Amino acid sequence: ACTRDITERIAQDERTRQSEIRLSRAERIANLGSWDYYPDDGRLFWSDQMCGLHGLVPAEGPMDLELVRALHLKEDFRDLVNTVVHGHGSSEANYRIRRFDSGKIRTMRTRVEVKRDKDDRITRLSGASMDVTDQLATEEQLRRGQKHFRALVESNIVGIVFTARDGSVIEANEAFLSLLGYSANEQSGRAHVRT
Repeated sequence: ACTRDITERIAQDERTRQSEIRLSRAERIANLGSWDYYPDDGRLFWSDQMCGLHGLVPAEGPMDLELVRALHLKEDFRDLVNTVVHGHGSSEANYRIRRFDSGKIRTMRTRVEVKRDKDDRITRLSGASMDVTDQLATEEQLRRGQKHFRALVESNIVGIVFTARDGSVIEANEAFLSLLGYSANEQSGRAHVRT
Protein backbone atom coordinates (compact mmCIF):
# COMPACT_ATOMS: atom_id res chain seq x y z
CA ALA A 1 0.00 0.00 0.00
CA CYS A 2 1.19 3.49 -0.89
CA THR A 3 0.80 6.45 1.38
CA ARG A 4 1.27 10.13 0.66
CA ASP A 5 1.90 13.02 2.96
CA ILE A 6 -1.01 15.42 2.36
CA THR A 7 -0.10 17.89 5.11
CA GLU A 8 0.79 20.63 2.61
CA ARG A 9 -2.41 20.06 0.63
CA ILE A 10 -4.53 20.31 3.79
CA ALA A 11 -2.69 23.52 4.77
CA GLN A 12 -3.27 24.96 1.26
CA ASP A 13 -6.98 24.06 1.42
CA GLU A 14 -7.22 25.85 4.78
CA ARG A 15 -5.45 28.96 3.39
CA THR A 16 -7.87 28.97 0.44
CA ARG A 17 -10.87 28.62 2.77
CA GLN A 18 -9.63 31.49 4.98
CA SER A 19 -9.03 33.65 1.89
CA GLU A 20 -12.60 33.00 0.70
CA ILE A 21 -13.95 33.91 4.15
CA ARG A 22 -11.99 37.20 4.13
CA LEU A 23 -13.19 38.03 0.60
CA SER A 24 -16.80 37.32 1.54
CA ARG A 25 -16.48 39.49 4.67
CA ALA A 26 -14.90 42.35 2.69
CA GLU A 27 -17.68 42.19 0.07
CA ARG A 28 -20.34 42.24 2.77
CA ILE A 29 -18.75 45.21 4.58
CA ALA A 30 -18.31 47.17 1.33
CA ASN A 31 -21.76 46.11 0.05
CA LEU A 32 -19.97 44.94 -3.08
CA GLY A 33 -20.54 41.84 -5.19
CA SER A 34 -18.06 40.16 -7.52
CA TRP A 35 -18.61 38.12 -10.66
CA ASP A 36 -16.81 36.29 -13.48
CA TYR A 37 -18.15 35.53 -16.96
CA TYR A 38 -16.57 33.09 -19.44
CA PRO A 39 -18.03 33.83 -22.91
CA ASP A 40 -16.63 30.68 -24.57
CA ASP A 41 -19.02 28.43 -22.66
CA GLY A 42 -21.44 31.08 -21.33
CA ARG A 43 -20.76 30.44 -17.64
CA LEU A 44 -21.43 33.28 -15.20
CA PHE A 45 -20.48 33.04 -11.52
CA TRP A 46 -21.74 35.45 -8.86
CA SER A 47 -20.51 35.81 -5.29
CA ASP A 48 -23.06 35.45 -2.50
CA GLN A 49 -23.05 39.23 -2.03
CA MET A 50 -23.71 39.77 -5.75
CA CYS A 51 -26.76 37.53 -5.47
CA GLY A 52 -27.92 39.47 -2.42
CA LEU A 53 -27.60 42.81 -4.24
CA HIS A 54 -30.02 41.47 -6.86
CA GLY A 55 -32.46 40.01 -4.32
CA LEU A 56 -31.50 36.39 -5.01
CA VAL A 57 -30.65 33.58 -2.61
CA PRO A 58 -27.04 32.47 -3.23
CA ALA A 59 -26.66 29.11 -4.96
CA GLU A 60 -23.77 26.90 -6.01
CA GLY A 61 -22.55 26.79 -9.58
CA PRO A 62 -23.09 29.05 -12.58
CA MET A 63 -25.94 31.55 -12.73
CA ASP A 64 -28.94 31.13 -15.01
CA LEU A 65 -28.17 33.65 -17.78
CA GLU A 66 -31.83 34.14 -18.70
CA LEU A 67 -32.66 35.03 -15.10
CA VAL A 68 -29.76 37.50 -14.96
CA ARG A 69 -30.85 39.13 -18.23
CA ALA A 70 -34.41 39.39 -16.94
CA LEU A 71 -33.20 41.32 -13.86
CA HIS A 72 -31.53 44.01 -16.01
CA LEU A 73 -33.55 46.77 -17.65
CA LYS A 74 -33.26 46.01 -21.38
CA GLU A 75 -32.01 49.41 -22.55
CA ASP A 76 -29.34 49.47 -19.83
CA PHE A 77 -28.27 45.88 -20.50
CA ARG A 78 -27.51 46.67 -24.15
CA ASP A 79 -25.44 49.71 -23.14
CA LEU A 80 -23.64 47.68 -20.47
CA VAL A 81 -22.74 44.90 -22.91
CA ASN A 82 -21.59 47.45 -25.49
CA THR A 83 -19.35 49.21 -22.94
CA VAL A 84 -17.83 45.95 -21.78
CA VAL A 85 -17.31 44.34 -25.19
CA HIS A 86 -15.56 47.38 -26.64
CA GLY A 87 -13.49 48.02 -23.53
CA HIS A 88 -9.87 46.98 -23.14
CA GLY A 89 -8.33 46.57 -19.73
CA SER A 90 -11.01 47.88 -17.40
CA SER A 91 -14.14 49.97 -17.73
CA GLU A 92 -16.94 51.23 -15.52
CA ALA A 93 -20.66 51.52 -16.18
CA ASN A 94 -23.94 52.19 -14.40
CA TYR A 95 -27.03 50.12 -15.13
CA ARG A 96 -30.43 49.52 -13.59
CA ILE A 97 -31.89 46.27 -12.33
CA ARG A 98 -35.24 45.15 -10.98
CA ARG A 99 -34.58 43.23 -7.76
CA PHE A 100 -35.90 39.67 -7.86
CA ASP A 101 -37.31 39.72 -4.31
CA SER A 102 -38.98 43.14 -4.19
CA GLY A 103 -39.30 44.26 -7.82
CA LYS A 104 -37.70 47.59 -6.86
CA ILE A 105 -35.53 49.27 -9.47
CA ARG A 106 -31.99 49.90 -8.26
CA THR A 107 -28.98 51.45 -9.98
CA MET A 108 -25.79 49.43 -9.97
CA ARG A 109 -22.24 50.53 -10.78
CA THR A 110 -19.89 47.87 -12.05
CA ARG A 111 -16.19 47.94 -12.75
CA VAL A 112 -15.14 45.35 -15.30
CA GLU A 113 -11.78 43.88 -16.18
CA VAL A 114 -11.58 42.33 -19.65
CA LYS A 115 -9.15 39.51 -20.39
CA ARG A 116 -8.42 38.81 -24.06
CA ASP A 117 -6.39 36.15 -25.84
CA LYS A 118 -3.66 36.77 -28.45
CA ASP A 119 -6.37 37.04 -31.15
CA ASP A 120 -8.12 39.81 -29.14
CA ARG A 121 -11.05 37.54 -28.26
CA ILE A 122 -12.58 38.03 -24.82
CA THR A 123 -11.82 34.98 -22.68
CA ARG A 124 -13.03 36.27 -19.33
CA LEU A 125 -14.84 39.24 -17.84
CA SER A 126 -14.37 39.87 -14.13
CA GLY A 127 -16.10 42.57 -12.22
CA ALA A 128 -17.25 44.09 -8.99
CA SER A 129 -20.66 45.73 -8.63
CA MET A 130 -22.32 47.85 -6.00
CA ASP A 131 -25.74 49.41 -5.49
CA VAL A 132 -25.34 53.19 -5.95
CA THR A 133 -29.06 54.11 -5.94
CA ASP A 134 -28.96 55.96 -2.62
CA GLN A 135 -25.63 57.63 -3.42
CA LEU A 136 -26.96 58.95 -6.75
CA ALA A 137 -30.16 60.20 -5.06
CA THR A 138 -28.10 62.05 -2.44
CA GLU A 139 -25.88 63.59 -5.14
CA GLU A 140 -28.99 64.74 -7.04
CA GLN A 141 -30.47 66.28 -3.87
CA LEU A 142 -27.18 68.09 -3.29
CA ARG A 143 -27.16 69.40 -6.87
CA ARG A 144 -30.75 70.64 -6.52
CA GLY A 145 -29.91 72.25 -3.17
CA GLN A 146 -26.89 74.00 -4.65
CA LYS A 147 -28.94 75.21 -7.61
CA HIS A 148 -31.68 76.49 -5.26
CA PHE A 149 -29.10 78.20 -3.05
CA ARG A 150 -27.39 79.80 -6.07
CA ALA A 151 -30.79 81.08 -7.27
CA LEU A 152 -31.43 82.53 -3.79
CA VAL A 153 -28.04 84.31 -3.79
CA GLU A 154 -28.62 85.72 -7.27
CA SER A 155 -32.23 86.76 -6.59
CA ASN A 156 -31.09 89.43 -4.11
CA ILE A 157 -34.12 88.76 -1.91
CA VAL A 158 -31.82 88.30 1.09
CA GLY A 159 -28.34 89.62 1.74
CA ILE A 160 -25.68 86.94 1.58
CA VAL A 161 -21.91 87.21 2.02
CA PHE A 162 -19.15 84.61 2.00
CA THR A 163 -15.93 85.49 3.80
CA ALA A 164 -12.61 83.82 4.51
CA ARG A 165 -11.49 83.33 8.11
CA ASP A 166 -9.46 86.53 7.93
CA GLY A 167 -12.59 88.52 7.06
CA SER A 168 -11.84 89.01 3.38
CA VAL A 169 -14.91 88.86 1.19
CA ILE A 170 -15.08 85.93 -1.15
CA GLU A 171 -18.50 86.76 -2.55
CA ALA A 172 -21.39 89.06 -1.65
CA ASN A 173 -24.66 89.57 -3.46
CA GLU A 174 -26.21 92.95 -4.31
CA ALA A 175 -28.73 92.73 -1.45
CA PHE A 176 -25.95 92.41 1.15
CA LEU A 177 -23.88 95.17 -0.42
CA SER A 178 -26.87 97.54 -0.52
CA LEU A 179 -27.39 96.98 3.24
CA LEU A 180 -23.90 98.39 3.71
CA GLY A 181 -24.48 101.15 1.17
CA TYR A 182 -22.17 99.72 -1.49
CA SER A 183 -22.62 98.57 -5.07
CA ALA A 184 -20.85 95.56 -6.56
CA ASN A 185 -18.32 97.85 -8.27
CA GLU A 186 -17.52 99.70 -5.03
CA GLN A 187 -17.06 96.46 -3.05
CA SER A 188 -14.63 94.93 -5.56
CA GLY A 189 -11.84 97.14 -4.21
CA ARG A 190 -12.54 96.44 -0.51
CA ALA A 191 -10.82 93.41 0.98
CA HIS A 192 -12.44 93.10 4.43
CA VAL A 193 -15.84 93.30 6.03
CA ARG A 194 -16.02 94.76 9.53
CA THR A 195 -18.20 92.92 11.96
